[in-house]
Amino acid sequence: MDESPEQAVPPTFGEVEAEETKWPKVIGIISLIYALGGLLCQGGVAVSTALGDAIARFFGADITTPVVLKAIGIMVALTTFAAGVVMLAGAIKLLRRRRSGPSLLRKWVVMRIALVLIGVVVMVLTGPAQTQMQRSMLDFQNDLARERGQMDRIQERTDDELWHTAMLQGGIFAGIFAIYPVFLGFWLSRKKITAEVEQWG
Repeated sequence: MDESPEQAVPPTFGEVEAEETKWPKVIGIISLIYALGGLLCQGGVAVSTALGDAIARFFGADITTPVVLKAIGIMVALTTFAAGVVMLAGAIKLLRRRRSGPSLLRKWVVMRIALVLIGVVVMVLTGPAQTQMQRSMLDFQNDLARERGQMDRIQERTDDELWHTAMLQGGIFAGIFAIYPVFLGFWLSRKKITAEVEQWG
């Protein structure tokens, strides 16, 4: 039986490669999970930042978040939430092997790395405010330990020690948050990957 013209035409190299490669599915699923998790986390951060003092007072903690940190926290959460929406759209399009998927994800990479760098700068500039908040938290913990007779849990730390701890923790988190964006940006910039994406619709 003769084959129809469509059956007789072999697929192009690009079409075969697009069907055989698994990275769009793997990267797409990881990015989708990353985006959904980030959206939930940032939504929670925005709410907890806005209502953090009220929640602390409800549990009997006399902790006050400096206004500057509260404002910055809400702004960063909302900006990161917007970046997460871009990533979510890019992940979905990548799973569908749409050319716009990697493009959106590359935009997310730029946004995310920029946010990490801005976050580091802001962290340093707001050092005094962060120290003030750390001090109020430490004082509450020490007062609670005294009330319970747990004198061995009382911590005496200077403002410099609190500042260094805050900077160290912030630097560690910044490094962690930069891992996937850097990897994704590097992966999507590879010539082999960009050549394959050009074959998509």
